[in-house]
Amino acid sequence: MPIRSTPYSFRFPGPDSIEQGKGLTLYVEARTGGAIATPTVAGSTCTVYDGNGDVVKTGAIVIADGLATFDLLAGDTSALSLGSGWRVEWVLAMPDERTYTASNPAALVRRALHPVLSDLDLTDRYADLNRYLSPSETSWQGQITTAWQEIARRLFLDAKRPWLIMEPSALLDVHRDLTLALIFADIGSTQRSTERDWRQMAADHRASYEAGWRRLSFTYDESDTGAQASAPRRPASPIIVLGAPGALYRRF
Repeated sequence: MPIRSTPYSFRFPGPDSIEQGKGLTLYVEARTGGAIATPTVAGSTCTVYDGNGDVVKTGAIVIADGLATFDLLAGDTSALSLGSGWRVEWVLAMPDERTYTASNPAALVRRALHPVLSDLDLTDRYADLNRYLSPSETSWQGQITTAWQEIARRLFLDAKRPWLIMEPSALLDVHRDLTLALIFADIGSTQRSTERDWRQMAADHRASYEAGWRRLSFTYDESDTGAQASAPRRPASPIIVLGAPGALYRRF
């Protein structure tokens, strides 16, 4: 009888934005059965490839808090050209004594995009919000991070490279609405409080997030020059141009 492999999930929050000439710790989280599955160092490697498929760096992984990690040093990328199409490939020797390969897209960027939302922006909207934190939480950072990762993935899927957005504050409103939708959905599902209709509040903020996304635009460094003055504004959502009957449409 053949031995079945363990159904591992290899979690990446999104594509890796590697800032040129800066150190970075890459990581991948392996999970199965609701728990972290830690690979063994022996037999596990990480390799970073550039957009041409050439090896930038390869080596053994380091385990930190149960996760496989790999360090890129500032000198590893300081002389390389900016660009997308990079790949981070992990070869992981897992506890079931099998080796798995997991990969994540990446890019060498001028600057990574970071969120501007904090707990203060949430309590500015709902002054008593912190009353509803679960006993194990001291802030809403988990929901802030989850919402930001969803936004970054959506930008990427809509052909907007997050690292070319030069106006992070433009994302504040959609980030806040999505975070509040996640928070209220969580409170409603765990029934920590019955004071309000949390699920309806979650739906309202999810709808506000979608409406805000349709209106969203930002300064976008399409030519990747780093000069904000010459960067045009671009909508977050793709624009569909309809032609005559039977004609093709284009997205940009």
